[in-house]
Amino acid sequence: MLTKIMAVELGPKKIRVNSVNPGGIPTDMLQTFYEGIAETEGVSVDEFRKNLNSRVPLGNYEMKMDEIVNSILFLLSPMSPLIHGESLFIDGGLRHA
Repeated sequence: MLTKIMAVELGPKKIRVNSVNPGGIPTDMLQTFYEGIAETEGVSVDEFRKNLNSRVPLGNYEMKMDEIVNSILFLLSPMSPLIHGESLFIDGGLRHA
């Protein structure tokens, strides 16, 4: 919602506002998340990861940094001059599953 409000406020000043919302980025924090959920569900971390990925339409919840960076570069480029007020989810389609 903040993205849309800022887009309305800043659009007249020719400032484009978008947000990039990545899924899992392989970090220690994500590993800790996996461990906590796996323990709660009574499964191994590998099994939890496998179950999570099976729910993602493109088959992988974790993304590489360049996949996120490339999306940001596209939004910053002249190739997207009218993309404004949008939230770009980079999650392999999990949000829609």
